[in-house]
Amino acid sequence: MKIFLIGFMGAGKSTIGKFSARHNALEFLDLDTYIEQREGLEIREIFRLQGEDHFREIERMALDEVIALEQDLLISCGGGTPCYFDNMARLNAAGVSLYLDLSSARLTDRLRRSKSKRPLLQSIEGDLQHFVHKKLMQRAGFYGQAHIIIPEDKANKHDVSAWIGRILNAEV
Repeated sequence: MKIFLIGFMGAGKSTIGKFSARHNALEFLDLDTYIEQREGLEIREIFRLQGEDHFREIERMALDEVIALEQDLLISCGGGTPCYFDNMARLNAAGVSLYLDLSSARLTDRLRRSKSKRPLLQSIEGDLQHFVHKKLMQRAGFYGQAHIIIPEDKANKHDVSAWIGRILNAEV
């Protein structure tokens, strides 16, 4: 079974995913890390050298490769992964998707501390919270297609790990 964590950048997908995988005896795969290893470049370098459109094509190919792996995995997707091509439908067809639904205020607070590591934030000169809110609104239709939507007050490593345990036990 494949379980996909989705949500905006800064939602905690990688941190929560690593913890949850460890506590549920699953292999963890971070899609961004997979792409970096596959391409031999950091995500921000791919954005800088080849642009976002090219990155999204690479991301789609990497997603196809990960879906094709014949093993149970907990996969942390990039924030934009569900929002391009038919990726969200592919995630849902290949496994169970969980959306970490955090507010724009909470995400903005987290992202202020890691702005230099986020390619999409490099060119933001104005109000970061406005940017985050706008992007969340644009992506809401994709994120809202997740099988399970985890609200902000439950989007922590312990509660998400428990959700994943229930999914594995029930084979949802």
